[in-house]
Amino acid sequence: SRWVEGRRNKEHDEQFLKTGLFGMCRFPHYFGEISLWTGLATTCAGVLARKPIQLALGFHTPAGIVATTALSFVAPAFSALLVTKVSGIPLTEARHDEKYGGRADYQEWKRNTPKLVPKLW
Repeated sequence: SRWVEGRRNKEHDEQFLKTGLFGMCRFPHYFGEISLWTGLATTCAGVLARKPIQLALGFHTPAGIVATTALSFVAPAFSALLVTKVSGIPLTEARHDEKYGGRADYQEWKRNTPKLVPKLW
């Protein structure tokens, strides 16, 4: 990336990124992952809501659409739970706090930058 190349050429000495995507939210990669899985679930929900699919799965009752939609969103909900509460953000943030916690610029970035959902304007 341009940042890596600039760092290699000694154009800057940033220890952590606080510009670009990381200026909009602290964990843009996790936001992207959750968005990806939610998009896939939305696509799957549309396919699973079709009558032939519901009949094939045995969901031919009126609650079939609700059941197939709910099944579609189990995986992204579980993924979001893991990333935000168990493994992704908590572990990464703890590691960053340990490494950069004493720096005023890090504390300011952490205080003023949303954790997950980007601040677009």
